[in-house]
Amino acid sequence: MKSGVSAGAYNAAYGLSFGVVFGAVFLKELLPEDNALRRGFEDGAEAAIDAVASRRAAKDQFEPEPEAHEPEPKPQAAPKPRVRKVVIKSRKAEG
Repeated sequence: MKSGVSAGAYNAAYGLSFGVVFGAVFLKELLPEDNALRRGFEDGAEAAIDAVASRRAAKDQFEPEPEAHEPEPKPQAAPKPRVRKVVIKSRKAEG
């Protein structure tokens, strides 16, 4: 039963995030490049990526010290956020 609930929660979260992101990207691509709404989508997405990266860096900074019998882990640089750019090619009328 627990795995069914987990699978349902996963599918719901996946569907919701896919719908929100796909809808925003689709709407952004429909707008002209010099449109204020499109620039807002682009700047908001970039700010969200930066916020996630800084939260991860802050979390890594404040993790508790390892116990004395465990060797200290090597410091790792914060991973760069992965960015995908969707390009929609328009179909030209063949004639």
